[in-house]
Amino acid sequence: MADAKVPKKELIVLSVTEKEKNLIEYTRNIEWGEIHVFVQNGEPVRVEKTTTSTKL
Repeated sequence: MADAKVPKKELIVLSVTEKEKNLIEYTRNIEWGEIHVFVQNGEPVRVEKTTTSTKL
């Protein structure tokens, strides 16, 4: 079996707006679930987290 190449993690530096920073922090703090991100003019303006779901 050939050796699988594991990609190295690299640091990427980007400038983000305060809203984008808040979105990243919000998504990193969610343990599980689904979110919907609303965007206007290329910038996130609102996030909704689905709290209940019923499978029938």
